[in-house]
Amino acid sequence: MCNWVHLPDKKNALPSTCAKEGEPYCPEHSRLLAYIYTLDEDWKETEETHKAVCDELRGRVTKTHLSPKP
Repeated sequence: MCNWVHLPDKKNALPSTCAKEGEPYCPEHSRLLAYIYTLDEDWKETEETHKAVCDELRGRVTKTHLSPKP
């Protein structure tokens, strides 16, 4: 049995599991999990890049038109 859990909704108040065969997940849910893990890795790379750019910009001392006057 596939271990994928369907969360409750308005029609069914109790959680249920996927009825398809699969160890531990059926092929459809295995593909979905692989996609989710890929998104997680992509997000980590994006977050690291964003932090690096922000840290680099914080190291520069620049004045802009929006900077408050001293």
